[in-house]
Amino acid sequence: MLQVMTPVEAVVIAIVLSIVSAVPGLIVSYKHIEPKRIARFLVPALVGIPIGLYLLTIVDGQALKLVIAVFLPFYGGFFLLRRGLPKVGADYLLLDAAIGLGSGVLGALAGLSDVLPTVWASMKPWPKLKIRALLQPLSITILSISAIALLFQGAFTEPVLLALLLAVPVSLIASQIGVTIFKRLSDAQFQTLLIALILLSGIGIILRELFLP
Repeated sequence: MLQVMTPVEAVVIAIVLSIVSAVPGLIVSYKHIEPKRIARFLVPALVGIPIGLYLLTIVDGQALKLVIAVFLPFYGGFFLLRRGLPKVGADYLLLDAAIGLGSGVLGALAGLSDVLPTVWASMKPWPKLKIRALLQPLSITILSISAIALLFQGAFTEPVLLALLLAVPVSLIASQIGVTIFKRLSDAQFQTLLIALILLSGIGIILRELFLP
């Protein structure tokens, strides 16, 4: 009989798989990493991580997933229906910091550290490698810190380790396929794909919550 995982155990698996799937993208884009730009998001994220870890113990996981799932299709659908994506060329330090803070909270709370930065980066007139060079190291750092904190809290239980043993190889294969596709896309195609994936992610969460027990 399958053992039902706790919300914390499910988040641990999501965090580890997100780290694993992000590593190939980091390898592709590491030459384009800008430490100062990442720091604008990462420093506030370090404040958000403990907040997310605390919320993980008190917030209903299903309610959180549904709120995020409603937001993602709305955002993705809106921009897919537009003829062109809006571009935000200027840098806004406070907005970057707010997105970083939210990324830290969401990363520790649900393994969703890349949602807000992806939304923001898709509105920038940046080439795809520059976007990757922000998203991958930022997400990996947030999730790695969250995973270490959860490790010390005893969240890496036997069911979690068994699930990871099966899921990590699949995640590595899928991420390699993603990197291959990434290399074939133009900058415009990559930005459009980001929005499409946001839309599909939200729809997938909604369908799972509505039709799976």
